[in-house]
Amino acid sequence: MRWLDRDEDADHYQGHDYTWIGWDELGNWPSPIPIDKLRATLRSAWGIPCVTRGSANPGGVGHTWINERYIQKAPALKPFYDESRKVWRVFIPSRVMDNKKLLDADPGYIDRLKSSGPPWLVRAWLEGDWSASSTDNFFMQDALLVDGAPVDWPTKCDMVFAVMDTALKDGAEHDGTAVAFYAKSNRGEIPLVILDWDVIQIKASVLETFLPTIQSRLEDMAMKTGARHGSIGTLIEDKGSGTVLLQKTERTHPLPETLVSLGKEGRALTISAHVYSGKVKLSRHAFEKVTLYRDEHKNHFLSQVCGFRLGHKTPHGMDLLDVFCYGVAVALGNAEGY
Repeated sequence: MRWLDRDEDADHYQGHDYTWIGWDELGNWPSPIPIDKLRATLRSAWGIPCVTRGSANPGGVGHTWINERYIQKAPALKPFYDESRKVWRVFIPSRVMDNKKLLDADPGYIDRLKSSGPPWLVRAWLEGDWSASSTDNFFMQDALLVDGAPVDWPTKCDMVFAVMDTALKDGAEHDGTAVAFYAKSNRGEIPLVILDWDVIQIKASVLETFLPTIQSRLEDMAMKTGARHGSIGTLIEDKGSGTVLLQKTERTHPLPETLVSLGKEGRALTISAHVYSGKVKLSRHAFEKVTLYRDEHKNHFLSQVCGFRLGHKTPHGMDLLDVFCYGVAVALGNAEGY
């Protein structure tokens, strides 16, 4: 068993000799670059046949390249020759209904799967459909509401915290700085409520004076939501201007590197089960808020989060999508954190 957390980790295996390489959940890799790089280790000085095998589910961050390389080239179960790589390939389809042992041992699995993502993605998972459309938005607005309406701020919760995505560069077209505020509950209330959000364009050099205003708002939110443990502070990505803030400012914490390295699509997939099982809700204040940002007057949180599409090139400046995914992942699981 070997690890490959980052694309560059493939470099650690250069010079090795393997006759069999198997990939579990191939769709977790957004690019085939590390997979192809490890093909250099597939060799035998004794003439042993060298092969690769991989399993994958549709809808992952690697959906597009896997579909183009393995699925669309030939009908299922029909081997085809890859001229560019001089190897034979074959796609062997499988559906969850084929896994009798799993369904016998865990008959509720399919019902849980149905609440783990948007309808098109659930269909792709259940039917093994690699042509399922990803043209729909990944996060549907209704999933963040209760009976079509936002929720009030909780009167009791365990803690409040913020997640901040900081500007990386200065200048006339400096990056946006986004922040989202959360109330987390462990005692029967809605597990995670998005209390508020902000996105502004300010120079990175003044972020150090901007951060105390976030801390002050968290203290106020802790009082208004009856947070049992108060405010735990602000989580910030440890790179660029965020590194400076973490070094100079109290009550700031670095986001887990394993979470940051996933990229937007990876983080969205990580939290989809939480969102679609009803654990994350949008407060009335956050739902009704409208601000001016980049010459557009609208609810930028809903625009970015509910406008995200898996497998499509993400437009520049989706900072609120980032803080949304970070906040949900850290609060509810699949990442180290609080």
